[in-house]
Amino acid sequence: MPAVLLGAIYFVAGIACYGAVQLGHTAWFYLGMLICWWSAAKLVLHGIVATIRLLTARTHENLSVRRAIRDREKAIAEAGLAPLEYTTADRRQITREVRETLLAQ
Repeated sequence: MPAVLLGAIYFVAGIACYGAVQLGHTAWFYLGMLICWWSAAKLVLHGIVATIRLLTARTHENLSVRRAIRDREKAIAEAGLAPLEYTTADRRQITREVRETLLAQ
């Protein structure tokens, strides 16, 4: 998100350069406007792509945690034991284990 906010600032700076040209300053401000808008576009696009990648990674991690819990429940059922109630701490521990496994790959 900070990159997107910085992109918005670059966009406003580009508008300021355009306004300076309209007020009668040198046409070289058009170059500043283009550079600012190009930088703004890059930063905003990077922010969008990074957000999509983060959501994809979190979804993959969530599915892996659910798969790990389902495998544990299946192993407990095969052993003939009573099913477990998973607390928040248990889910956090499983999530840590899954993250370590995913990072090791």
